[in-house]
Amino acid sequence: MPGIHPTPARSRSRAAFAPASALASLLACAGWLLPATAGAVDFGRQVAPLLSARCVSCHSAGQAKGGLDLSSRASALRGGDSGTSIVPGRPAESLLLDMIAAGDGTRPDMPAKGKPLSAAEVKLVHDWIAAGASWPEKLVLHEPAKAGADWWSLVPLAKAEPSAPASLSAEWKQSAIDRFVGAKLLERKLSPNPEADRRTLVRRVTYDLLGLPPTPEETAGFVHDSRPDAYERLVDRLLASPHYGEQWGRHWLDVIRFGESRGFERNQIVTNAWPFRDYVIRSFNDDKPFDQLVVEHLAGDVIGKDRPEVEVGATFLVCGAYDDVGNKDPVAAAQIRANTLDDVIRATAEAFLGLTVGCARCHDHK
Repeated sequence: MPGIHPTPARSRSRAAFAPASALASLLACAGWLLPATAGAVDFGRQVAPLLSARCVSCHSAGQAKGGLDLSSRASALRGGDSGTSIVPGRPAESLLLDMIAAGDGTRPDMPAKGKPLSAAEVKLVHDWIAAGASWPEKLVLHEPAKAGADWWSLVPLAKAEPSAPASLSAEWKQSAIDRFVGAKLLERKLSPNPEADRRTLVRRVTYDLLGLPPTPEETAGFVHDSRPDAYERLVDRLLASPHYGEQWGRHWLDVIRFGESRGFERNQIVTNAWPFRDYVIRSFNDDKPFDQLVVEHLAGDVIGKDRPEVEVGATFLVCGAYDDVGNKDPVAAAQIRANTLDDVIRATAEAFLGLTVGCARCHDHK
């Protein structure tokens, strides 16, 4: 619902707001009752949801297109650049109605995005203004949330057991993941790729778990291993390798934005960050429980006081970019401090909750 402004096609002069205006005539022709007999309107239940859904995304504090902010009573009554949008008790003088109702059969100016308000919705706004435009002083409207507690990523984890169609072959019934994939392949009438040969398989799994190729001897050993549990033995050997922690610890260090320099203009090297890197590698190789790793990252210096192998986990809080240039201006210094805290909050939410909460620093409507 971008800025309210005059257009060449439809004059916005004050004369247009007289009782005999085109809008008043339109309402009368449509059989609508005018102010004298307008019925009671429940603002909280009827009008507020309409304004929230169709108006405040463009007309709210910080984004008042056309100078109009419809998020609170005070700002709505103040109006926008083109005049008074809401005049309690006098809908014919309220520019808002003229913008949302097309008196000449053309599309109304607002909302600029999406379909126009229905005749019933326009009548609702008209009757609300006619009845005095009641609006609780402390009620501030926000754009409806894009996702609620029922959003797929916020729903608690639950065990799902896929059905196994009778036509699904035995090798596709060995695990739940196989059954999910196998059922979808049948549904889409697709055939799986042929099973990898042993040389391809040992290279694939070794690269996945260690980030390195197998040696010629390791490849030959697996290719000629005829034991039925040869693959399981191969996986166990790779998981026991110290290279496993190096490979997957590196991925975790990326997730928690670990760096060995401060960033910003000076980008100084942090010479004492390596113990935290080794701690992460060690945690993976020791198969440390994830919840324990999280607690150590957030409070290792508290729960592991005088135990360096645990205390070092709290390096997570400070291993991101850091503006150490400094600023003598109090406002700028406060902003730098806020940025530092924001980095910690965002990294925590994104790494441990899977939520990109950075937007919430400026926006509360998601």
